Amino acid sequence: MQMENLCLNKKRLVNITIFLLLFVFFFVIVIQRVSFGCLLQRLSGLPCPACGMTRAFYKIFRLDFIGAFKTNILSIPLSLFLAFMVISLLYDIIFNKDIFVSTSLKLFSKYYIVIIIALIISWIYNIVIYM
Repeated sequence: MQMENLCLNKKRLVNITIFLLLFVFFFVIVIQRVSFGCLLQRLSGLPCPACGMTRAFYKIFRLDFIGAFKTNILSIPLSLFLAFMVISLLYDIIFNKDIFVSTSLKLFSKYYIVIIIALIISWIYNIVIYM
């Protein structure tokens, strides 16, 4: 039974690794070559809180943290949060634990007001910068 769990964990780890590599490939290669634009900005004329996030993540991959912050003020906190979530997901896979979902729910339930305020501040910032 324990050997089966170890094989399943290795298979899950390989699948997650392949998924992450494909995601990074898609993000870095495809998204930077094709401009989708912001649907909210096309419809309303106002930028959304996430406007500039793709460019900001691209700058983070190039280690231009100041440029990423100037492009979208939520890029650094969001990238740190995503890195934490990926690490906790990998921890779950490697050690056969189930903390990813509980950690995510605890974080969102505890800090939802902070998240909403950050989104509003980002939206105001984007309106000022991009208008």
